[in-house]
Amino acid sequence: MPQGGADDWEGFARAVRTRVGIDLSSYRPVQMQRRVGGLMARARVQRLSDYLTALDGDPEHLTRFRDALTVNVSEFFRSPDRFEELGQVILPKLLAERPALRVWSAGCSYGPEAYSLALLLAELAPHQRHDVLATDIDECALEQAQAANTFTERDLRNVPAHLRHRHFQPGRRTPRPSVRSLVRFQQRDLLDGAPEVDFDLVVCRNVLMYFTPAAKKRAVKVLYDAMRPGGYLFTGSGEALAELPAAGLTPVAVGFYRKEEKHARS
Repeated sequence: MPQGGADDWEGFARAVRTRVGIDLSSYRPVQMQRRVGGLMARARVQRLSDYLTALDGDPEHLTRFRDALTVNVSEFFRSPDRFEELGQVILPKLLAERPALRVWSAGCSYGPEAYSLALLLAELAPHQRHDVLATDIDECALEQAQAANTFTERDLRNVPAHLRHRHFQPGRRTPRPSVRSLVRFQQRDLLDGAPEVDFDLVVCRNVLMYFTPAAKKRAVKVLYDAMRPGGYLFTGSGEALAELPAAGLTPVAVGFYRKEEKHARS
């Protein structure tokens, strides 16, 4: 853990927000302090003020620091049983209402989730102009996602063979242009508000668990506001979010919530 008291940490958090645009106060302090402490140990400094000086003196070090703070753990079809529910139940229901769907992947990391969504849409409703907006706070992760050429076999381990054959370039781990063309990327902090509205499906998995209760409440409102009535929210399987039903989102399956058709928010 970094040396110093609460005032030192708050001052460091303000400096980080100014320099890299990440609001540490929105994340659980124990998790963030542990992560920063590990970075400081590798930099061989003990005080937050000294670490901030080191960051200011090396732009590349500052970039690595920003990348280390953002959570970039992902893979195609992460939690395959939940994606099976999505592909066999949720998406067919939505496609029965609209032939072309609008999807928001919030916290898309380096792209596997966004391309998984596009792949399912291309499989279930080919020749439709679906729209998948993928956002993340990490600019470097987004550049990697747009390139779509650095995926590993581990990233693709949950992709069924028949889908890999149809939707990936032969002999490569890169999605075909027909899949990539459905996805557009945008750098954005989830807590800054919804980038657009009227999404049929909003996917925000394994992101909310890192927020403080106050920040999580803000994030849930952002996700809610982005969805159309009757749309769905897809969260991480381990994210038990008791506040969602009260927010006008009804649980329909593990990790899935439906926005009520008529719900007056306060």
